[in-house]
Amino acid sequence: MNNDEYLKSMLQKDGFSYMKLKNKNNKIIEAFNVSEKSANELQEFEHLENIYLQKLSIYTRKHKILMQEYNQYLNQHNSLKNTNFEGQNVFVGDLNYDRPESSLGCYSVDTKKWHKAELNSDEVNVDSCNQYAIFNNKQYFGLLESNGNRECYVSNENHVINNTDAHPVKYWKSPKGGGNVLSLGINGIIALFHDHTGSWWQSQFETSVYWTAGNEIKNCHPKWGGTITEIQGTYGGNCESKSNWDSKIGIDNVTKKLNDDYLHKSGGNFLISNRTFGDPAYGCGKGFSMSYKCGNVTKSPFVRNPYAEGTYASINCSDEIKNCPTPILKLFDNGDLCILKSEKDPTSIWCLSSLNSNVNNIDTISINNFFKSGWGYNYGFERPTNLPGAGGATFNNVNWLLNRDYIKAGEPFKTGMLLASKSGNCAMIIKNDGYLYLYYAKSACKTEKDSLYGNDSNTLGLYKLKETTNELRKNVGKVGYVQDNGKNRGKLKKYPNHMIQSSSIFSKPLLNTSSNYNETTTSLNKSFEDCKKDCIDKDNDCIGITWSSDRGGTCNLSNANNYTDFLNNRRYAKNKKTAYRLPKINNNNSCNKNVNTITNSQWNKYSQLSDMTPDFKCGIAAITMSSKNELDNAYKELEESVNNIYKKLSSLTSEEEKLINSHGYNTKKLRDSVQSFHEIQKKYTSEERNLNNFMATHKDSLEKLMSDDKKYLIWSILTILTVIGTFTLLK
Repeated sequence: MNNDEYLKSMLQKDGFSYMKLKNKNNKIIEAFNVSEKSANELQEFEHLENIYLQKLSIYTRKHKILMQEYNQYLNQHNSLKNTNFEGQNVFVGDLNYDRPESSLGCYSVDTKKWHKAELNSDEVNVDSCNQYAIFNNKQYFGLLESNGNRECYVSNENHVINNTDAHPVKYWKSPKGGGNVLSLGINGIIALFHDHTGSWWQSQFETSVYWTAGNEIKNCHPKWGGTITEIQGTYGGNCESKSNWDSKIGIDNVTKKLNDDYLHKSGGNFLISNRTFGDPAYGCGKGFSMSYKCGNVTKSPFVRNPYAEGTYASINCSDEIKNCPTPILKLFDNGDLCILKSEKDPTSIWCLSSLNSNVNNIDTISINNFFKSGWGYNYGFERPTNLPGAGGATFNNVNWLLNRDYIKAGEPFKTGMLLASKSGNCAMIIKNDGYLYLYYAKSACKTEKDSLYGNDSNTLGLYKLKETTNELRKNVGKVGYVQDNGKNRGKLKKYPNHMIQSSSIFSKPLLNTSSNYNETTTSLNKSFEDCKKDCIDKDNDCIGITWSSDRGGTCNLSNANNYTDFLNNRRYAKNKKTAYRLPKINNNNSCNKNVNTITNSQWNKYSQLSDMTPDFKCGIAAITMSSKNELDNAYKELEESVNNIYKKLSSLTSEEEKLINSHGYNTKKLRDSVQSFHEIQKKYTSEERNLNNFMATHKDSLEKLMSDDKKYLIWSILTILTVIGTFTLLK
């Protein structure tokens, strides 16, 4: 749009007709031709009008450029998120805000090698412990909570034993020890015994049995269940009086044959004959007798006399075998150790919880797979060498072979083996002291309100400072402005000390600290609020306070030269607290006055520019400064042309004014409009001051402000009024 078109649009917006204005001028010129004097007056008036139109064209062009820069600024800031305090002031405040973003993890440590912080239990958290480490120039710190008591430890060396997710917690121990093998009998009894002979099952029935438990299944043999456990017989015993009777055949051979064929089996049918057993007495009609046990049940004797030869005998233990399934000893994730009827029948025969209530009180929020992933050797185990696959460095499940959470009846469970529950959070072991132990995996640490605590006296939720304490302290107390436009957007300009004063607003108190830097006054019987008031009353001679409850309230005022001196001289001091007056900045009115507290590491991320100066302009004022100066000059020239028109109107005689009015020109309305222009100038100057302050503190609301008609100073005087109304926002 060219200047002429732009002028037309501005005139039409306020109800003016551009061509009508030109036509009026033509009529005025015709009227002034009546006399030479009138013609001269009209020529001069027309000359002033041409100058005005020229100045207005220049002004509107400058105004358009400025508005383009302003809109470009708005678009840029609307498209980019301000996440870096751009256009704002930043201040590196308390050290404890600059804590590590996360812990190193949960570690087993020897806390005797660490320095214990002098903090009360209810004061211990990641912030206070981090602060204590910084104040004491320590690189590492850790937290623990044991038996409800919280502690903080600091050190410059990482006295770490190992990283751990969990700890084994013993929740049961056998009443007696001394064994090296645990076995489960089919009769539902477990026994802990010592294998002296290497024949572990026979040892179970010797005097080396130390502990047994379970509910015995009646009539079941512990090893053979309901199968044939004893069997003997005679063939031809009725012929014993014969001279050719051979007891080795009739008794010994028969018993051996029956044991070879049926011992530990369910039974069967067999032919009674010389072919089966041999002939113990030639020429004698032989009978047969037999006795046997199914498990612990003695069966009725089988007797057939005489002439049993050629008939069949039957052995049957099916009922006893059915009554004696093969039980299992299973460890559950809830910590219960139970004897179940069989792998297929989960009916419980006996559970350890019936012996010890602690089984029901274990921490069910535990670490899965803990006992399946290398746990064991640090807790009293010897690596067994007599098992297949036992040379590995880590524990699997039972015997390193079975990968299940139970042992079957008859399987030996020996020292050095580990039985883990299904999820791996519980384990059964026999330790070198000969006792049977049950453990659960308790989480080594817990998180509470962003702080990681070890769960016992030798476990720490471990942290490491981001930087050395000297690095953490070097920017404390500094104040800066983050630019928000152009090539320097996001870069930092530090405020020199002479641009920083102390406000009447105090920081939050920092507990267990004191700062004795340049203490000027000590007062007694002062409350904390009284102490702050005394500091404010000292004006620039007090930057911060140290207060304690001793002696009715002891108040110490510090006259530090700057914030860095006061903050970096704070030290740990039990039952004391410090606070300081937040900074107040004396910068240009176009700049924000508010201050945001940041950390040392955040400050380090900014690229540094030259220091701030009192005349440095911020935000949109910095971007549009050149165009604004040009617009100011154009405005002054436009103002001069309006004043010249006003003077000319004032010099018209009544006859000349009547002549002009007779040609359709309203000189009274023109005088009123010029007078309104002067009134606008006064209001404009006042609004300019208010808007400068408003823009500095509410920059984010500028776009809304542009649509607020109340901020537009719209009057009508030859289109200048609309331009000035918009201009006040940018002045």
